[in-house]
Amino acid sequence: MSPLLMSKDSGISSKVSFTLRVFLLSAAGVFMFLCLEMLGSPETRRWFNPAFLREWFFVGEAMQRTHSRYLYAEKTGFDKLSAGALFGITHDLDEYSEYMPPSEFDAFRDEIEQRLTGIGVLLDTVDGFPVILRSYETSGAEAAGLRPGDFITEINGNDTQGKRVAETAALMKGKAGSKVRIGFSRAEIAGGATQYVDVERRTIFIPCVSETRMLEKQIGYIRLLKFERRTAEELSGALHRLKKNGATRFIIDLRDNPGGTVSSAIDTVGLFCKKGTLVASAQGRNAQDAREYKTELDPEFPDIRPVILVNKDSASAAELVSGAMQDLRLAVVVGEQTFGKGVVQSVFDLGDDRALKLTTARYMLPCGRSIHKTGVRPDIAQPLSQRDRLLLNIAENRQAAGLGETCRPRFGKFPEDTQLAAACDFLNATPAAKTSAP
Repeated sequence: MSPLLMSKDSGISSKVSFTLRVFLLSAAGVFMFLCLEMLGSPETRRWFNPAFLREWFFVGEAMQRTHSRYLYAEKTGFDKLSAGALFGITHDLDEYSEYMPPSEFDAFRDEIEQRLTGIGVLLDTVDGFPVILRSYETSGAEAAGLRPGDFITEINGNDTQGKRVAETAALMKGKAGSKVRIGFSRAEIAGGATQYVDVERRTIFIPCVSETRMLEKQIGYIRLLKFERRTAEELSGALHRLKKNGATRFIIDLRDNPGGTVSSAIDTVGLFCKKGTLVASAQGRNAQDAREYKTELDPEFPDIRPVILVNKDSASAAELVSGAMQDLRLAVVVGEQTFGKGVVQSVFDLGDDRALKLTTARYMLPCGRSIHKTGVRPDIAQPLSQRDRLLLNIAENRQAAGLGETCRPRFGKFPEDTQLAAACDFLNATPAAKTSAP
């Protein structure tokens, strides 16, 4: 190879030195491992596994060489190199395992606590542009007048056409109290000019129950966005309010619900079944990852058998809830086959605000079935296209904001929610409050 492309520091002496260092390090590791086998705990012994020490030496050697010899020094800080190594560890595992640097770990913890720092909108994409599905209460977006159906066309001068939702959201991120300039077009005005507004980023609380309303014939409707720490508590409050308003039958909408924590899913199922009921079991690589998930409290609503709405974007904890309640004959599931995520992730705090999220187990539903890669099959199948579902989200959120269907010039006529209609038809054909699968 040309000496202009590659240079070698190594000679015979450096090769000998390198081999000697590996040998001495491995020998020391073996010695310590043998000592700790007799004296140490399993948790301590793993740090002195000879194979681990040998491979860790290569990682350290690569970092040191890169730090001292790579041409572009600004890219070789040890913090950057270690982050790259940590990202690399999870890169070839599965789609759910990842290394979380401080910014992502903070965002993850905020999500668990139902906090959001940003302008406060829920986005999707229509006709190549990001569109607002919802503006959250007390958010900067709501204060600035942004509303469901508005198309985001620019963010701080950056054109958003063709960008994915994650890319658009990244452009909006920033510290609470800072502002971002948003260009948008009103859905009510076909071909309307772009308008601009400066929106303050705020830290707000995101409720898991996003909608509660009475439908016809004493049917109460509740929509759950996610499963986080307060989900069961919020659902309980919503059910009590609907019962007070005269509801005797209930629909719980888990469509587009991406899931959340296993504990919140178990608590949610526990609202409807007796204490100690097996909701799911986990099977992992190690004994510590195997466990049974049982309800821990007496049920608040043992007399309620809801209809649960699902679609192909209902995932993870949403599938655990719908599948477990289906197995336990606590609910009838209506809609489409769900996403199919039946594995559990554990988060390991590495210190210094960094963490690893690793897939550690797969879970089984009460009847022993796994829904991983297969999903939950509804008792009553009712398809609905992704675009129709998206437009219905906009229509529902505009109605809740008192805006009606005035955005027809951009979207056309809003579709009928055939899945919700199928759920109502089933309840109306079932006189008893306690429903069961057909």
